[in-house]
Amino acid sequence: MPVSKRHTLFRKALIIMNKILTAILLLINLISCNSQNDYKADAIEIFKSTPVWKAADAIKHHDLKGIEKQLKNNPGLINYAEPKFKISLLYWTMYNSQSEKPEENYYEEAKLLVRLGANPYDQAESNVTPLMRAASVYEHSFKYIALCLESNYTRMLSDSSKRIQLSEALLLACGKMKEELAGVKLLLDSGADINYYSIDSVNTPLAESITQENMMIAKYLIIDRKAEYDISVKRMVDKVDLSIRERLLNLHFTEELDKEKIWQEIVAYIKKDSN
Repeated sequence: MPVSKRHTLFRKALIIMNKILTAILLLINLISCNSQNDYKADAIEIFKSTPVWKAADAIKHHDLKGIEKQLKNNPGLINYAEPKFKISLLYWTMYNSQSEKPEENYYEEAKLLVRLGANPYDQAESNVTPLMRAASVYEHSFKYIALCLESNYTRMLSDSSKRIQLSEALLLACGKMKEELAGVKLLLDSGADINYYSIDSVNTPLAESITQENMMIAKYLIIDRKAEYDISVKRMVDKVDLSIRERLLNLHFTEELDKEKIWQEIVAYIKKDSN
């Protein structure tokens, strides 16, 4: 075979090999991108390939010095939101502080982020703020709420905006799975509306406490803070309008004597208040 023909075949083979290699690299990149897109909001990997990845990795490993080093040198990144969920580092710490074991939560990291200038009122794509996530922290939500309220951003809010922000958090604090009164008291004392009823919600704070059967909170709202209980709200199950009073009177706690006792106190108060 002539040398020129062999060179031609060799060049064609190289072109084909390059195309195959390019296709393989594109496939690997596509798989990597898909894998990245599969991460959920609780995964620290959502911050990979973003300017705050080193700070995020330090948060994941509870490295306070590493967090401060990364963000003090880049203060403009403190409120950076990753592109998929629009979640900030502060939001992530609140969202992932749901363990019963304090060492697995991120309170100290959240506290540091707030001190460095993180905004507890920035909304994620879901329209939920770090403060709202703080209010729904499984245990000891009070201290997470408190550090949000201590932020300089709180003082920058208008009165109406602050009332809405705190009231949205109050809905979550009243309806969270582990009943805790301290966070509810703090939000109300700070300006939340006890009878708040947002367009997006089917409940008031009191109705949320009854839905979750948080009787200690319901008692506090009705007896101590005089929350309205003749408001009609839609039940989540069948969307039927029912007054909070009716929902409350329909409750029964045959196996939870502590809740039954508190419920009886509330019912007695309502009946007396109606006379």
